[in-house]
Amino acid sequence: MYDVGCYPVDFAGLVTGMAPVSVAAEDGFENGVDHIFSGVLRYPGGIIASINSGFNAFPRNYSEITGTKGRIEVPDTFLGNAGTIRVITVTGTEELAVAESDRLEIADFTRAVVEGGQPRISLTESLRNLRVIGSLFQSLQGKKPA
Repeated sequence: MYDVGCYPVDFAGLVTGMAPVSVAAEDGFENGVDHIFSGVLRYPGGIIASINSGFNAFPRNYSEITGTKGRIEVPDTFLGNAGTIRVITVTGTEELAVAESDRLEIADFTRAVVEGGQPRISLTESLRNLRVIGSLFQSLQGKKPA
């Protein structure tokens, strides 16, 4: 969760712009390491995010946002590659070009420290993510075998 799992938590926060009102999680711990993790995050207004991450499954780096009038497919969500995002509605499919991302967190944070200014990922967003991750881990209490 603290490694690859933080990315879908952050993505859900970026899409919704808020913290969830409740969370539930399941994991696959082996030797004290969570090799696979799934969570359900419930937001105000009936929004639900289902997140999955892991090291012990075939690699997949993909997000989908589904609404009442269509869906958005985001391939390679966390890689920063150039590519396309697909918007699918009852009227058809539209592909939107996406430029390569420069949202490299360490480089951005270094720039903020050296040059001054704020990093692109705000303290508010970072704290929200940490609280959500903490809540997901807390929801696991009592689910682990002794």
